[in-house]
Amino acid sequence: MDTPTAETLLAMRLLGNGGGGQSFRRWQTAVRSRLGAPPSAQQRLFRSAQLSSDFFTSSAAGGHFGLSLVKAGYQREDIAYITNHFYPLAIVPYWNGIRGYLEAERSYRGRVILNDGVEGMLRSLQPMITWNAPVLETASPTGPEIHLNNRGLLIVPSLFLFDQVTVIKPPASRPDAPPVLVYPVPVNGTTANSLWQLAPSTDKALGALVGRTRAKVLRTLVDSHNTGELGLRVGVSAAAASQHTAVLREAGLIITRRKQNTVLHSLTPLGLALLNSRGIEPNATGETPDARRSVS
Repeated sequence: MDTPTAETLLAMRLLGNGGGGQSFRRWQTAVRSRLGAPPSAQQRLFRSAQLSSDFFTSSAAGGHFGLSLVKAGYQREDIAYITNHFYPLAIVPYWNGIRGYLEAERSYRGRVILNDGVEGMLRSLQPMITWNAPVLETASPTGPEIHLNNRGLLIVPSLFLFDQVTVIKPPASRPDAPPVLVYPVPVNGTTANSLWQLAPSTDKALGALVGRTRAKVLRTLVDSHNTGELGLRVGVSAAAASQHTAVLREAGLIITRRKQNTVLHSLTPLGLALLNSRGIEPNATGETPDARRSVS
């Protein structure tokens, strides 16, 4: 899934339109100071965000930012500006907090599904949407009605989509693919202060809590790795990496899954929250866990 690409494009639109209210004012001021005036050729990018359904499906380009934009039809000059200038200055410094906030939102909606079913989850999104099976009604600029026709629906929360839900219909080449419903997550003053505060990039505090090597393991596992890869990145043997992951797994900070013949380790939401709470910058490129919710 390529959520950072979508959030980056929506952030450009928010910055260009000056939306979001007081909750985004601090971010806007800081980003404008870092960016300066955008090149005239790229100014149109700040007025609209052209999202592709491929950003939210398993067919997205493996989190490869530039390739995802190529597939969505963006021009080479625009892609260079987005990936080399806007994304590093406007998104990367805050991505740890953004990702944690969106993950908390996904976890909340997941609990609603477990407790109240899909119908209950859809009702929880009112008044942004109205569900009259099998038709979903929204105020999306792409059209007020979605006929699911047993295709399912991907529901994705967004921080920078501040104004209204957006429905992204599948391309004509894949008419049976599910549409994507992107909805704005509310941001209050307390959340905004947390999101836009740049914490020092140090793992000293976390190291004191769990040990320096395990702190490095947690930072590294923002991206999933097998035991051998983890050992190489952290600088310990595979056997030592296995011991550290066992301790962190027992503490609920990581999860281990078997994929074919490979064992992959990843952060749990608790592990990610611990990193965020200690102000640690992850050893990662910005790819986020799969944020999809599929309903039929």
